Amino acid sequence: MGLLSTLLSSRHLQLRYTPLDYRKNDLVKLEFDINKTVAAPLSQIIHRGRALDLGRRIVAILSEQIPSQQVKVNIQARIGTLIVASNTVNAIRKDVLSKCYGGDVTRGKQKQKERVTMMAKGKRRMFGMGRVSVPADAILAVIKAT
Repeated sequence: MGLLSTLLSSRHLQLRYTPLDYRKNDLVKLEFDINKTVAAPLSQIIHRGRALDLGRRIVAILSEQIPSQQVKVNIQARIGTLIVASNTVNAIRKDVLSKCYGGDVTRGKQKQKERVTMMAKGKRRMFGMGRVSVPADAILAVIKAT
């Protein structure tokens, strides 16, 4: 009891160990891509048997934690080139047609077409840039879950 209370009161503990032996194991690197960009802080080296389950679980957590943005966000877990799990966070749809009502009907339809095509072009351009903000809470949620 005296030794245990001394260890607890000092608030630190030293632990020494010696490895018995080295063993070969089937380990893989599980990487996560967010819009085709590797999220390095989430990469892990784990056993191949756990990779599928862990990949699916982390992709589900990320898809819940990442908020909807202007562009569609693709989240993928992969081992090398093999995609283990994938999910998509859909984009926010902007209401561009709200200003098209009133006046001549034919002009309104032309404006609607123009606005929708302009929005589609802008979305393609934004998706090409591929900048997606991943909140720190999402990464913390993944770390807590694993």
